[in-house]
Amino acid sequence: MPSFSCAGGISTNSCGGSQICQNGCAGDGTCNPGPTLTGCISANSNTCSPAQKSVRVKKQSTVSLYWNVLNVTSCSITGTNGQSWLNQSVTGSVTTAAINSLVTFTLSCDSGAFTDKATVNTLPIYKEI
Repeated sequence: MPSFSCAGGISTNSCGGSQICQNGCAGDGTCNPGPTLTGCISANSNTCSPAQKSVRVKKQSTVSLYWNVLNVTSCSITGTNGQSWLNQSVTGSVTTAAINSLVTFTLSCDSGAFTDKATVNTLPIYKEI
């Protein structure tokens, strides 16, 4: 089992391997793990407990998207309908344009370090015959 030493944010093991420690060194000379990234994107709900990952709305309705992510610096949301909100804070909400068909909204924070998705679909329209 190799032993580790750390100097200047670089952890080196007795076998000759080294690694840059982006989150500093632990007491045993190994690299500290990065922070835990947690959060969500939620449709028509302003909470992550629980997050609403799939909703159905009447055609032409708008949807409120809420997100909250810990241990990141910025987030962006993109929809398969072409809508996007770039360089957003780590907590926020936006209202979509009218939804006319299935749309998936993807939340991506810190260049993809954290991602989550919410899907919005339209309710079927029934006609009497």
